[in-house]
Amino acid sequence: MSITVKEKSPLKMNEIFFRNYSFSVDKPKDKIDLVVSNMVEYLVKPNIDNEIKVIIYTDINSKDEAFKLHLETEATFEFLKDKDINTEMMNEILHKSTIAIMFSFIRSQIHLLTSQPGMQPVFLPPIDINKIKEKAE
Repeated sequence: MSITVKEKSPLKMNEIFFRNYSFSVDKPKDKIDLVVSNMVEYLVKPNIDNEIKVIIYTDINSKDEAFKLHLETEATFEFLKDKDINTEMMNEILHKSTIAIMFSFIRSQIHLLTSQPGMQPVFLPPIDINKIKEKAE
């Protein structure tokens, strides 16, 4: 089977990996109030103007600190040059789309890490990408 895409995205993810994580829970409980925080770091590679490295630091903690999860996700994206896309639009795509793409992997990894016997797995709720992007700027 062959699929032809007329509107190809100018953004290509070259790699993604979880470079560091830690998870501790004192005693599994049925219901835990968790606080989720994210921080994004953008690193432009020198001499490669169309490639960007994005690192998202995700922390999930209970208020009583009985539950702690830290995850660092790193991905490298390439922006395929297009004459119809100006620099402002390119930056908008890079900063919003990279986060959206990475969060599907982050949600899956957090669910996997917290799927432990006797414990409810953690499902991350939808996120406001604009707020995360604003904090990164």
